[in-house]
Amino acid sequence: HRGEHDNRRVFENTLAAFKLAWHENADGIEGDFHLSADGEVVCIHDTDTRRVAGPKLIVAQTPWKELAALDVGSWKSPAFKNERIPRLADVLDILPSHKWFFLEIKAGPEIVAPIRRILEAKHADPARVILISFDTKVVQACRKELPAYQAHWISTLKDFDAKRGDYERQLAESGARGLQFEAKAAVDPAWLGKLREQ
Repeated sequence: HRGEHDNRRVFENTLAAFKLAWHENADGIEGDFHLSADGEVVCIHDTDTRRVAGPKLIVAQTPWKELAALDVGSWKSPAFKNERIPRLADVLDILPSHKWFFLEIKAGPEIVAPIRRILEAKHADPARVILISFDTKVVQACRKELPAYQAHWISTLKDFDAKRGDYERQLAESGARGLQFEAKAAVDPAWLGKLREQ
């Protein structure tokens, strides 16, 4: 989702970034999604627009029309002036059939039903679109509303040795079909093997 952030070529969570991924033969993309005030599922990492657009608008309190008017590219590079915040439907429209799409849900469970409607309308492939969230309640909602899709729980697994039991419980309660965690987490093969069996 960073769009070659380190190389300063394009900005994150934009169609330009995703198209660059396809141009460079990436296996897939990851995008972050919030719900606008009027129910649009929009592709942006933060809860507000200040970092990517200048003006600070709270995404959940702003209608899509206002969010759509923001320029999220020109502060990064003049070459991307007038790059806009895309909606989930826009991202799905440029998703090649053989590529992966990790759809990170940044909002609460209320966003899951709108996501379901969009995925159904766009005939998104459950084998290629994977729903991910740090919120176990969101993962639970995904498993209920979108059972054909994989829903993964994301965690840092911080203080793993002291909290491994808590992590096992949260993962089980979420109903997640996968776990994504930081590479530096102190997990061990036996623990991961047990989770795979479950």
